Amino acid sequence: MPVAAVSLNGAGETVVTVRQSERNRQVPVETGASGDGFVEVVPAEGSRLRPGDLVVVGIESRS
Repeated sequence: MPVAAVSLNGAGETVVTVRQSERNRQVPVETGASGDGFVEVVPAEGSRLRPGDLVVVGIESRS
């Protein structure tokens, strides 16, 4: 996963934001090894993350 896709939510959990149709879904994850701009992630217990899920990297500027 790109390192830029991993962030902290308001509760202090490490999450990735998955794009689904018209809305986004935050998925709590645990991180592992990292290098070359990528990091290993594993969904936290009770969370679901599938290969091929589209993740949000950065934010869109609306200037």
